[in-house]
Amino acid sequence: YQRMSMDERAAQLQSMYLSELFDKNNQLDTIRCYELIPNGIGHFAQYASNSLDGPEELRDMVKQVQEWLVKNTPTGIPALFHEEVITGIAAKEATVYPQQIGLACSFNTDLAAEKTRQTAISMRKIGGMLSLSPMVDVIRNPYFNRLEETYGEDAYLSAAMGSAFVEGLQDGGMKSGVAACSKHFLGYGGGCNTDRRKELFEEILLPHETMIRTKGSKVIMTGYHYFHGVKAVANKYLMQDILRNYLGFDGITVSDYGSINQIDTEEDALHRGVAAINAGNDVEFQNRDNYQYLPEAIKQGLVSEATFEGAVKRVLRLKAAVGLFDKNPTFCAEGDIEFDTAEERQTAYELATQSVVLLKNDNILPIEHPRKIALVGPNANTMWAMLGDYTYQGLHYFWRGINTGNTNNQIITLKEGLEAVPGNKTLTKLYATYYVNQGIMAQKAKKMDAAEEAFKQAIAIQADNVNALNSLGSLYYSKGANTMKTDVEKAKVEFKEAKEYLDKLIPLLSADKPAQKKMMDNAKTMLNFIDSQVK
Repeated sequence: YQRMSMDERAAQLQSMYLSELFDKNNQLDTIRCYELIPNGIGHFAQYASNSLDGPEELRDMVKQVQEWLVKNTPTGIPALFHEEVITGIAAKEATVYPQQIGLACSFNTDLAAEKTRQTAISMRKIGGMLSLSPMVDVIRNPYFNRLEETYGEDAYLSAAMGSAFVEGLQDGGMKSGVAACSKHFLGYGGGCNTDRRKELFEEILLPHETMIRTKGSKVIMTGYHYFHGVKAVANKYLMQDILRNYLGFDGITVSDYGSINQIDTEEDALHRGVAAINAGNDVEFQNRDNYQYLPEAIKQGLVSEATFEGAVKRVLRLKAAVGLFDKNPTFCAEGDIEFDTAEERQTAYELATQSVVLLKNDNILPIEHPRKIALVGPNANTMWAMLGDYTYQGLHYFWRGINTGNTNNQIITLKEGLEAVPGNKTLTKLYATYYVNQGIMAQKAKKMDAAEEAFKQAIAIQADNVNALNSLGSLYYSKGANTMKTDVEKAKVEFKEAKEYLDKLIPLLSADKPAQKKMMDNAKTMLNFIDSQVK
C-alpha cells in the first residue's frame, strides 16, 4: 500500500468491462490500456455474461489483460474478474442449473453445495475469482420482481441454502475456489422499512450473518433500495453499525451495478462517491463514474485518509486471499476447456427433479391411460420458460436484446417434452445423452462394467449417438490394450468389439467441425492399431 500512488490506490476501488480494452478480433488494445488503466484496475465486471465468446476465447482475453497489468502498471497488481453464478456461471456453453427458488424447494443443501463446487471449478478455468452470488434476500413482498433469484420467504431456509452456496464456491479455500458475495444488504426483498427490530435482526439479517460467521463470506453487496429513507449504498447504519460493528465483518463491500449513480441526495459524481465511501461502501461496480474522483475528494478533505486506506487494503487482502499475489499466480486454465461436463449436467438434472412441487393432484397423475392434453399459453413452446433471468441466455436477451439461441442444445420446451413419443428425435437425444453422462461418471469412478452398460443403453436409445459410439469404442479399445499383456486372444475379441463401434462412428463425423475432427482422428488412430493386432 505504501508503495502505491493515490491514483493507483483509487484504481483498486474501481471497475470496468473487459470489452472496453479489446478490438473486434479479441486482441488487447494496448493503447487503450495505457489510456484507461495506466494505474491498474481493481475489477472487471460480468466479463463472461457480457461476451458472445466461448470459454477458451474468454480465457485468452483474461490472460492477455492480467499479463499486461503485471508487466505494464507501476505496481503490477492483477485484477479481480467477477461474474454472476446464481444458476451456474453465466457464460456461453456453461451448464444451466435451476434457479434458487427451485433449489429451495429441494431442501438439499448437500447437492446445492455440489452445484457451486462445480461452478467454482468452471469459473476458475476462465479466470473468474469472485462471484456476485448468492442472493439471500428474505422475501416479505410477494410482488418483488426478483423473487426467482431468492430462496423465498423463510429466513432459516435462506440461511441454510446460502451457506451451502458459499461452502461449495469456497471449497478448499479461496486460492482454489471462488470468493462468494452475498446480496443484497439489507432487506431488498422486503422487511427493510419496518420498525420491527426483532424481525430485522432475527430473520432478514440471518442469512448474511450465517454466511459471514460460519462460512467466511468476505464480500457483501448492497441493494438499490432505500433503508429507512436512505439509499442502502450510502447508508452508514447498514454498513457501519450493523455490518462492521455488530457482525464484525472484515471483508469488502461493493455497490450493485450503477447504484451509486442513484444516490439522489447529492449533486454530482464526486459527492455521490463521497457519500458512498463515507457510509462504508468500498468498491464501485460496474464502472468508475463516481470513484474516479476520490483522489480529488481526499484533497478537499471530504474523505479521510483512514477511510480510503481501509477500503483499498480490504481489496488488496481479498486479492491476496484468492492467490493474485502469489509468486507465480495461476490466472486461468491452460489447454482445452470443457464446460457442461457429465457431472455438472447430472447435478443440474438431480436438482431440477428435486425442485418440482406438486401442489394439487385431482386424480390427474399418474397418466395411466391415453388422454388428450390441451397445451396453451405463450410459454408452451419457448426455451425462455425453462430459463431464469440470470442465465447467460437470459442476461443477453434482457439487457442487450441479443438472442443467443439454445447454446446448450439440450433445453427441451414443454411442447417438445409432451410430444415425445418413440422416435422423437429431440427427446431421444436427451435420454441418450443422459446415459452417456452416466457412463462417463462411472468410468471416472473406475466402474467399467457400469460404464459399458450405460453406453450400450445410450446406443439402444439412439443408434447414431456419436458420443456413445466413441465412448464405447474407446472403452473396448482400452480394455483390449490392457488385456494384451496377459491374454492376447481375449484382447483380440475386445479389439473387434471396439472396431465395430468405431467403424460406425467415423461416417457420422464431419472433418469441418473441430471437435468432431478431433474425435475422428482419434478413432482412426485406434482403428489403425487394432488392424495391426487383429489379423
